[in-house]
Amino acid sequence: EDGIRDVERSRGLGDVYKRQKLNYIKFDLANSNEKIVIATTRPELLPACVGVFVNPNDESNRRLIGKELIVPIFNYKVRVMADEKVDPEFGTGVVMVCTFGDSTDVEWWKKHKLDLKVVLNKDGTLNELAGAYAGLSVEEARKRILKDLDSQGRLEKQEVLEQSVGSCERCGTPVEYLVTKQWFIRTLDHKEEILKRGREIKWYPDFMRVRFENWVKGLGWDWTISRQRYYGVPIPAWYCEKCGEVILPSEEELPLDPLEVERKCPKCGGQAEPDRDVFDTWMTSSNTPEVACKWLENPELYKKLTPMSLRPQSHDIIRTWAFYTILKSHLLFNRIPWKEIVINTFVLDSKGKGMSKSKGNAIWADDLIEKYGVDAFRYWVGGASLGTDLPFKEQELVAGKKFLNKLLNASKFVISNLKDYNCKKPGKLEEIDKWMLFKMSEICKEAKKRFLCYDIAGAKRIVENFFWHIFCDNYLEIVKKRIYNDGEGKESAQYTLYTCLLSILKLFAPITPFITEEIYQRYFVKFEKVESIHLTQFSEIEVEGSCPEGDLFIEVLSRVRKEKTKAKKAMNSEITLTIEESIYEKLKNMLRDLKNVLNASKIKKGKFKVEFK
Repeated sequence: EDGIRDVERSRGLGDVYKRQKLNYIKFDLANSNEKIVIATTRPELLPACVGVFVNPNDESNRRLIGKELIVPIFNYKVRVMADEKVDPEFGTGVVMVCTFGDSTDVEWWKKHKLDLKVVLNKDGTLNELAGAYAGLSVEEARKRILKDLDSQGRLEKQEVLEQSVGSCERCGTPVEYLVTKQWFIRTLDHKEEILKRGREIKWYPDFMRVRFENWVKGLGWDWTISRQRYYGVPIPAWYCEKCGEVILPSEEELPLDPLEVERKCPKCGGQAEPDRDVFDTWMTSSNTPEVACKWLENPELYKKLTPMSLRPQSHDIIRTWAFYTILKSHLLFNRIPWKEIVINTFVLDSKGKGMSKSKGNAIWADDLIEKYGVDAFRYWVGGASLGTDLPFKEQELVAGKKFLNKLLNASKFVISNLKDYNCKKPGKLEEIDKWMLFKMSEICKEAKKRFLCYDIAGAKRIVENFFWHIFCDNYLEIVKKRIYNDGEGKESAQYTLYTCLLSILKLFAPITPFITEEIYQRYFVKFEKVESIHLTQFSEIEVEGSCPEGDLFIEVLSRVRKEKTKAKKAMNSEITLTIEESIYEKLKNMLRDLKNVLNASKIKKGKFKVEFK
C-alpha cells in the first residue's frame, strides 16, 4: 500500500524542545497588490508548499478562503482553505502546508486531498524541485532561502520560538518525513473491536485502560509494519522488475530471507527484486504469547495455555506492545491475548527523566548491590506503586538495608527465645497474645488481597508498618519478661512469636527473598518440613476472637511512654501508674503484661497519673 511513513514517538523518537526562528514571510495575494504574511519555522520547504489554511472562525483572515497566494521565490499558486485546527493566535493565523514539515501537514494533506510535492532526498538534501537550492542540506537551504527572501524584501521579521520538535532520542536530530512504499496492517477498520477487547482484559491499575482507549480512539493511521533497518526479521517478499508484481512465498517455505532466495515472476517470468526491509519490532514482539506458548510447534499446548494469565509491562509501551498484541490476537484468533495486564513503574533519574544508556543517566547497579545487597534493591522497588514512576534515590537503599538489619535482629531475638519451644499451641492463650494473633491475621488477609491485585507497594507498606510499630516497638517489649521466665504464659508468648514471625517472613518473602529464606533455613525449616519458605503456603492464622482490649492496652502504653519522654526519663524507669477505673476493669486480665512493659510496681484505679520512683 502506498502511504506516508508512520513516524511514531517510540523509544527511538522523542519530542525535544528547540529554540528556533519563527520567520514572517510575505506572500502575494493573486490578482492583487496585497501581501499576506505567513509565519513559519521551515522556509526551506517553500518549494513543497501545496496549500494555505486559515481558521474559518478567524474574522481577520477568513476573507482569504477560496483565494490563491503566490509562493515567494518559486512563483506558483496555492489555494487558501479552511480548517478549524488552525490556531488563529499563532503567527498571523495563516498557515502554509508543505509535504511534509510535520504531522499536521500529513494530516491536512490526507484530509483535504492535496497535491504531493516531495522536496527531500533520503540523504537529507533538497532535490530538483528546490531549483537553485537543489543539493543543499536542510540547514544550508534554510539559510540561503532566508537570505534571498530578505534581499527581496519578503522577510518581514523574525522571532525566537521555543518549540517541541520530533527528534531522534539518541542524537537529537529533527525527524523528517519521507514518502516511501511500505507494508501496512489495516488498523483503523478495527478500532471499535479493539476497544471491546481492551475492556475484556483486567487492567492494573484500572486507569491505564483509559490511556489505552485514548490511544485507540485517537488513531489516525494504519499500522506501518515495515522498517528500513539493518537488523530485524526479513519481510518475505519480492517485486518483479518488469511488471511490478508482488511475489509472496508459500507458507511451507517460511521462514526465509528473500535476499538469500532468488525468484522469477510467475506472471511474466521477469527477474524479481527482494524486499530489503525488515518487520517493525512490534510486529514480531506482538506475537509474544504465540512464541512463549509454542503456537506452531505444539498447537495442543498452545490451546491449553492461551489466553495467557498476565502481561507485565511499563506504561510507555501501552500504545505499542500492549496495543499491537491485542490487535494481533484479535485479528488472528478473535480473542484477547491475556486475561490481565499489569502496568509497572518506570525508574527515573534524580531530574525526573527516564533512565537509558544513551542518555548517560542510567544507574549501574553492580556497585550499589555490592554495597547494599540485592534485597535492599528489591525492598526499594517493592515500594513502587503501579502506574507511577519511581525516582531513584540512594537513601532508599539505605532505608532498605536498615529494614533488613531490623528484620534480622528481631528474628534473632525471637529465635533465641524459642529454644525450648515444642511447636504446639498451648491450652490457654494470654489476652494480649490473642490480640496480637488477631492483628497478624488481619494483616495477612489484607496483604493477600493486595498481592492478588498486584499492589505490591500497598502490601509492603501495611506489613512493614505492622512489623516496625506493632510487632517490634510494642509486642516484643510486652512479652520480654514473660519469655525470659519459665512461668505462666511463656508457652503462649512463644507460640505467638513463632506464628507471627513466620507470617511476617512469608509476607516479605516475595519482596526480600534472600534474607527471609536465610532466616527460615536457620530455624523454621525443621518445624515446617518444607524445604524453602518460597514453597510454603500463604499464612492463614486461626484466632480466638479480636480482643479489642488490646488496642486499649496499646493506648495506655503510648500515654505512659509520652509521660516518660516528657519527664526525660528512660523507658525502663520504674513507675507507679494510676488509670481510670473503666480502663482498669477492661485491662484487668492483662495487668501483668502491662506492669512488665511499663516497669510499673503498682497499677491503681483513679485519675490517670504516672509517678516515678
